[in-house]
Amino acid sequence: MGTAVHSHALDLETDYQGRENCIEVLNQTRRDVIRSIHLGHFRAGADAVQTNSFGGSPITLAEFGLEASAHEINRLAGEIAREAAIEAVAHCRAGKGPYLLEVKTYRYRGHSMSDPGKYRTREEVQKMRSERDCIEGARHKLEALGVEEAEFKRIDDELKRIVQEAADYAQTSPEPDARELWTDILVEG
Repeated sequence: MGTAVHSHALDLETDYQGRENCIEVLNQTRRDVIRSIHLGHFRAGADAVQTNSFGGSPITLAEFGLEASAHEINRLAGEIAREAAIEAVAHCRAGKGPYLLEVKTYRYRGHSMSDPGKYRTREEVQKMRSERDCIEGARHKLEALGVEEAEFKRIDDELKRIVQEAADYAQTSPEPDARELWTDILVEG
């Protein structure tokens, strides 16, 4: 997203509100630019898009005095990506080709084993789990519709079985031929 943003002629004061390199603020000030970047990725044959919220945590946004706006900035990022996704779906339904849409969610842990995630407070992570977790949100909606605990357990057990089968398959399969590195990674035309 960053490189694509910098290819636009944006004004530091007007578009960035004086917050140099805070591309997340563009979700508020230049929604059109962020949406056009998403659409440009789709038009170029991208397999995925993600929201413009990489630096959207309150701690990161605090560097720009925007920590209180974190929820709004991230909500807008989702809306903008959704608009582009709706257009991509219409593109697919019109028979113009497939897309894979990636929907970015909150990361509860660091990026890797070497990243302890100290840039977020324990309270922030817990708040996100309790208030904005998409899986828990879906669960609450299903509970309101009358789905019982036994059904959730059945679904959970089935998903664990599927994941374990996939992991076992990956662990026991032979290494692919080096020529496979180039399979299905380029769309021509």
